[in-house]
Amino acid sequence: MHSATETSGASPDQSYRRSVPAIRNRRMAAVGIALSAAASVAFGQVAPPVAGGPTAPPAPASPLPSTVTYVLKGGAVVIKAGGAIGTGQEAVFDLSLVKCVVASDAGLSEPPAANPQVAVGTAVGPLTGRTFALRLVRIGTAAFTDVPAISADMAQHLSPAGAADLPRVWIGLGALGSPIVRLDPSRSELAFLPAAGIVGKVERVPVKQLAGRIGLEVTAGPAPSCSMVVSSTSSATVLPAGVVAALKLKPIEELAVAVPGARPGVARVYEVPELRIGKHKFTKVAAVTFIPPLPGLPAGVGVIGTDLLQRVKSTWVLAEGYVYMERLPDPK
Repeated sequence: MHSATETSGASPDQSYRRSVPAIRNRRMAAVGIALSAAASVAFGQVAPPVAGGPTAPPAPASPLPSTVTYVLKGGAVVIKAGGAIGTGQEAVFDLSLVKCVVASDAGLSEPPAANPQVAVGTAVGPLTGRTFALRLVRIGTAAFTDVPAISADMAQHLSPAGAADLPRVWIGLGALGSPIVRLDPSRSELAFLPAAGIVGKVERVPVKQLAGRIGLEVTAGPAPSCSMVVSSTSSATVLPAGVVAALKLKPIEELAVAVPGARPGVARVYEVPELRIGKHKFTKVAAVTFIPPLPGLPAGVGVIGTDLLQRVKSTWVLAEGYVYMERLPDPK
């Protein structure tokens, strides 16, 4: 084990972008901890509509499928969107966020002062903003109306040091009414699908609710299974400390970090021999733990980041409470 040169004042996002070596190919593909860990339940609200949850905004009235390409920035899935947020606006697409989050410098008018303020939960603690509705959000040919949003700066909240590198708009799948959506890393595509759009050799995996976020049950080798939040906004796989202890893993890297909302701490990097989600097996997984733990995650809960999501084609049908997964070849 060796220590990086970051000081305790570095944010996790900044530390990882500069110095975490990869485990595959000996470079860890920019563990840009955008740290959202698929955030979001507003105080007094419930989670995305998983398996018979509350009624959500209507699905798009436009023809489906609708497909757009995406890129990864700091580990986050970033697409181009339009409508009330502007034309060709870069936006982070968050599988678990139940609202959109729009920064005040994104070019929209400030919500009226009479609008209530609510908080959405994130891995580093709650983010508060004034509520409003986006009249129209376009993603490809799909059009969504009256989309719930708050005015707040998610990038600054998650990573003050790296905020300039992240988009000013975050689009939550739950805010769009949780339509069927597919992430296809083999084509770098995000698609909204009709109900009959699930094809291929897929396995149906139950989706869980974890403190207002979507999550999956994960098994790490011989260790007991654990619940992990799904994040399309962070490349990192974050392991609960109990899993690390059960596997007797030794860190291969240690970084001093300052997590927003917590005292300065340490991020430890591991190579996990094997993780399983349903029947799908993933080997040599780069993972981290935080000491102290991230303040916005429930005890014993980890994070599945885009590093793992890039190894499967995943179709999320939250209204039914399932994700359909098709294993892809590991990146070379």
